[in-house]
Amino acid sequence: MPTDESAVAPLAYDVGFNNGDDSFYYLSRGLRVVAVEANPELVTEGRLRFEPEISSGRLTIVNAAVWEQSGEKLNFFINETEHGQSSLDAERGKKGGQFKEITVDTLSIGDLFDRYGVPWYLKVDIEGADEMVIRTLPADGALPRYLSFEIPYGCPAVEMLAPLGYTGFKLINPETLTQSLPVFEHEFALRLLRKPSVVAPWFRALISGLPESIRPQKTLWDRPKDQLGYKFSTYATGPFAEETAGPWKTADEMKRWLDHVYREYNRAGASDGFWYDLHARHGAAE
Repeated sequence: MPTDESAVAPLAYDVGFNNGDDSFYYLSRGLRVVAVEANPELVTEGRLRFEPEISSGRLTIVNAAVWEQSGEKLNFFINETEHGQSSLDAERGKKGGQFKEITVDTLSIGDLFDRYGVPWYLKVDIEGADEMVIRTLPADGALPRYLSFEIPYGCPAVEMLAPLGYTGFKLINPETLTQSLPVFEHEFALRLLRKPSVVAPWFRALISGLPESIRPQKTLWDRPKDQLGYKFSTYATGPFAEETAGPWKTADEMKRWLDHVYREYNRAGASDGFWYDLHARHGAAE
């Protein structure tokens, strides 16, 4: 992250503001933030929570749904069982049976850039529409140096981003904020280690304490994310840009890795449980 205190603080976009925990973290790291949230109830709560930051100009909260075009009015489903599932997608928004349907205004990502500036870091987490936002990034102008978004199973993420100049990629597991994968049912040797690790905390600690080069790169043996020096909540995306865990992969390396991960989830019959964020670094950031 740029550290020249004489310069204007870098700008981050928090698309999918939710309860504001990501914006809180970005502000704590010295960034200016533009947050976008479709749920007007969460916007009202956020404006109360961040009144000083809004008054100082460090935070702007926009009440809109990011969509392909600006100026539309779409149905938005507020999930009252789990507000993090609120979505333009009716199936997600109605999950759990308690929901409220409202109409929201839309803004495209390009129009947001025109209105508030191109961010240094773009975070997208909007329950089912993340891929649409990435597909509609302006191809003929400035782009974020870093971005992250929740990718669905089978998403051709690198194919979308590489032509725009993104050259570095990380697949981050939101549960541990590392690049590790779960232990799949067909990984018999690792399953032998999994059982005693679950039953005996001391055994799990032993495996977790192995040097990085020989420790199984699986979420079971990762450090808890609350040991990262900052207590990230359930709704937080976590570290960003160069603070993310592990090495960057090239476009070709990430394509091969995603193909492998998709096959592993498919082989385990666990594709419905696929949940990862893809972080990308633009070539200009190198």
